[in-house]
Amino acid sequence: MRIHILGSSAGKTVPRPFCRCRVCEVARQVGGRHVRTRCAVHLYPGDATGEPRYAVDLSPDVWYHLIRDCVVLDGLEHLLVSHAHADHLDRLLVGRRGSILSDQAALPHLNIYGSDSVGEQIAGLKLDTLNASWHQLEPFEPFTAGELNILPLLGNHGSGTVLNHVVQHGEQSLLLAWDTGYWQEKSWEAVANFRFAGVISECTMILPQESGDPQAGILDSVCCSN
Repeated sequence: MRIHILGSSAGKTVPRPFCRCRVCEVARQVGGRHVRTRCAVHLYPGDATGEPRYAVDLSPDVWYHLIRDCVVLDGLEHLLVSHAHADHLDRLLVGRRGSILSDQAALPHLNIYGSDSVGEQIAGLKLDTLNASWHQLEPFEPFTAGELNILPLLGNHGSGTVLNHVVQHGEQSLLLAWDTGYWQEKSWEAVANFRFAGVISECTMILPQESGDPQAGILDSVCCSN
């Protein structure tokens, strides 16, 4: 499986708009690999090439990613949304599907997958007019999206239901786990017998919150210069 990581930052990009720390200043002046944009991933099963049919998350930065990487989403058929936070789901972009100098009838049907929290975010969109449909996922209940078999795992990241995912194609298994927080035991048990060909993971908490302090272990609130 080929993986295209378009962006991998937290909700706050690097450089951050109001920050002059060392990390942000290097990213601002040097650019390149030092710049981090918000999360979006494209998956290409097997030896697939061309425009993406599978995407994980649709951040507001995807508008820029598509220009930067010369990618078009007119072939997108499956969109897997990890959670409802605005840095992972650009509702405006979904709503613009087929309306920006495109012939809507030419677009393939788009299947959108996510938790109940994601469903609440897109509830106001008229998906039938966008040639799209909604599929609500439950943690630990596997499902099939096109050529991919997917097992949703339960993340731990703020309010709402956050999902991480095991994605399988043929004999290959891939773990997509960002904004994990510290997993509950059931998620650890669910992946215990997998042998992953690749893992894309980052967390906003490095340790369990055993102290009772709601800020204990949280990394995302720490200045990026630390």
